[in-house]
Amino acid sequence: MALFHSSGVFAAVRRHFNDPQIFDSVRLSATSKDGHVSLSLTEADEVLHGPTADEDMAASIWREVIREAKDEADPHGPWRLVLIRLALPRLTGTVYRICTRLRASRPDIESEMVIALLETLRSLDPSCTDAPATLLKAARGEAWRFARSARQVIPVGHIEAIAKDHDHPGADQNSEPEDYERQEAELEVTPPAGPDGLHSTLRFRLSTAQLEGERLGELAGRLELHEVVRKARRTRRKRRTGTTSAHPRRRRR
Repeated sequence: MALFHSSGVFAAVRRHFNDPQIFDSVRLSATSKDGHVSLSLTEADEVLHGPTADEDMAASIWREVIREAKDEADPHGPWRLVLIRLALPRLTGTVYRICTRLRASRPDIESEMVIALLETLRSLDPSCTDAPATLLKAARGEAWRFARSARQVIPVGHIEAIAKDHDHPGADQNSEPEDYERQEAELEVTPPAGPDGLHSTLRFRLSTAQLEGERLGELAGRLELHEVVRKARRTRRKRRTGTTSAHPRRRRR
């Protein structure tokens, strides 16, 4: 399984150093038991992350790379990229865990790690023995914070399916939107046979909130949400304080 996204910054850094000209131009100086040695990126990787890593030589590599990267004035210089390249094996596992657990975007997480690493580099003392650990900790911590704070929008396809199955208002994308600002409704009554029948139009005035509530109630019924709401209610019965009833108003004589 590949741990790198093809469009992520980690893959871009690796592709950069895959260029033979760039790769051969980078030489790292390290201190070993035999004195000073010059290492390629592959040899430095083996010293830093290999099974038989030399702790003293690894510390000297980190010290040189951090110092050169911090003091680099050329924005297109190689040393910040070298620092990122050597840190990748220590960061890719964290990227994989974050993306798996929190469903975060891998390119975003890698970018946050690189930004945090370079920002921490500005105030870091290269001579400190814990300088590499400080850089890696800052990169990992910022990536976790970013992933936890980012709100992920997860599309839920079955909601649309339910809506279309129940044919609720708005399910048809081609249908015209209804007029929600209308506040009056008319009811026409056909008068019965005889002189006492109704001969006028009845008009009911509804507030916008009440009309919207009726619409939402109808929609909830079509989506079968009443049962969910009923289960969510409190089961404890409260004391009844009164009863309300409605009667047609009688005309005064």
